[in-house]
Amino acid sequence: MGRPSTYNEVIADAICEDVSCGDSLREAARKQGLKESTVRLWRKDNPEFAAQYARAVQERAEVFFERGNDIAMGITDGEQAQIARVQLDWLKWSASKLAPKQYGDKVQQEVSGPDGGPVQAAITINFVKPNTESK
Repeated sequence: MGRPSTYNEVIADAICEDVSCGDSLREAARKQGLKESTVRLWRKDNPEFAAQYARAVQERAEVFFERGNDIAMGITDGEQAQIARVQLDWLKWSASKLAPKQYGDKVQQEVSGPDGGPVQAAITINFVKPNTESK
């Protein structure tokens, strides 16, 4: 069957706390002396932990957003701007993937007709006179 799970609620809470504060799963597991794969197994086997972890990931998106704000507001010279640009791009991208409804780009599709006008629908019916001649 596989190795038994070493699930521990106290450790699980600590991992979720670390993730919600911005740590990666790998880093949070390492802090608790676990492998990342063990925590992934816990998520698979324990629906309550999976839900708790999902909430922590959503909170991490907010942390990334706030960090991005701090970085952007703290730029004072050109050299810092180049480093900040890379950091901000990563934080924006991560937040948009972790919480797309809050931090993702709004995508709106619009269908229009010629020159941006309304779409016009038309139905053409061709009536054909049947051949009534006898052969």
